[in-house]
Amino acid sequence: MHEAARNLVLGGGLLGCGIALELAAAGRPVLLIEQDASLMNRASLRNEGKIHLGLIFAADRTGQTGRFQLQGAISFQRIVSSWIGAAAFSRLGVSTPFTYLVASDSLLSPDVLQQHYDDLERALDGIRDAEGGDIDYLGGRLPFLARRTSLAAAEPFVATSPITAAFETTERAISPEQLADEIRQAVGRHPLIDVRCDARVVGLEPHDRGLAVDVEMTPTRDRHRFTATAVFNATWEQRRLLDGLLGIQPEPGWLHRMKYRVIASVPPGLQGGPSATMVLGRYGDVVIRPDDTAYLSWYPAGLRGWSQDVAPPAAWTPACMGTQSAATTRPIAAAIIRGIAAWYPAFAGSEVLAVDAGAIVACGATDVDVVDSGLHARAATCFRRNGVYWSVDAGKLTTAPLVARQVVGEFLRGEAC
Repeated sequence: MHEAARNLVLGGGLLGCGIALELAAAGRPVLLIEQDASLMNRASLRNEGKIHLGLIFAADRTGQTGRFQLQGAISFQRIVSSWIGAAAFSRLGVSTPFTYLVASDSLLSPDVLQQHYDDLERALDGIRDAEGGDIDYLGGRLPFLARRTSLAAAEPFVATSPITAAFETTERAISPEQLADEIRQAVGRHPLIDVRCDARVVGLEPHDRGLAVDVEMTPTRDRHRFTATAVFNATWEQRRLLDGLLGIQPEPGWLHRMKYRVIASVPPGLQGGPSATMVLGRYGDVVIRPDDTAYLSWYPAGLRGWSQDVAPPAAWTPACMGTQSAATTRPIAAAIIRGIAAWYPAFAGSEVLAVDAGAIVACGATDVDVVDSGLHARAATCFRRNGVYWSVDAGKLTTAPLVARQVVGEFLRGEAC
């Protein structure tokens, strides 16, 4: 079958859905192609939901990643609310604020971390001055980003023996599950967006009317060819593979990692307790969510895939779709909980509600326990253009809405010329 589609978006994660919604808001019809049976089903769903204020990226000594994440964070609510509505955004369920716990073998000392946080605070002051007032962050103010607090303040919850310092922050997370549900609804009800799920891109080639995209429907193996005058590659782990079909070489050093997460019940008495991130190295996070569930990640136990191929192995697919068997995930969950319980003891007996994984895409040959690893930087060029083809990289969930708006803005400006 051969169909015409003026604007074609590949990938139905937050970035792809955002690009589709931005195009549709500008009156442009969109065809959105997604490989899974539903939108927002992989990396955009299976993560901690943290809307980064730039704090975790202290090892990027240029400061570019931190400032980029800060810009994404303070624009996140405004942009996403324009897609799903302010009332829907208020239903996303915001976590308790994060306490940053500095490990005894952290890559960076508390003083160096403080310097990074101070630099970000100055950047925030500059944004406040430019915008003429307070900054909205997930429906609340940002009176500060991070300030050092005593270990005694963390002791009711945290075993402080592996910790040398603590920072109170205003950073929070939203529920990826609720975000996914609201985004799916927004895309589904927009009259200018046509969605094709269970559709795998198998070919890209120039066409006299723009670009031809060959798609195989997963259930039936039927082939469809779509021709478009603009194609946006917003896939995540498949982006470089699809770029290669047009002869676009990937940037050197790209790395795919597969990291598991656990969704667990919040132990009795811990409702409203602090979310926590241990810094800086191969550690993890605890996110306390308002529905009495928690996200748990412990990197040494949860990292189960490492690939420098142009796309990750097909063997990762069940974990990244949340379809692995309990027999496979049970020991992984147990290891993650043991790692967390060593410093957040209340989670030792948590009930496991879900276990799945997400693919992390970044540039670097060494792991996060190396201070100059490229994995500490997420401020690369967000998109590359090749004629009518746009290859777009969101970097993180935090910056996906900002990047979606930027790339569509650039596209519309070019269209007007």
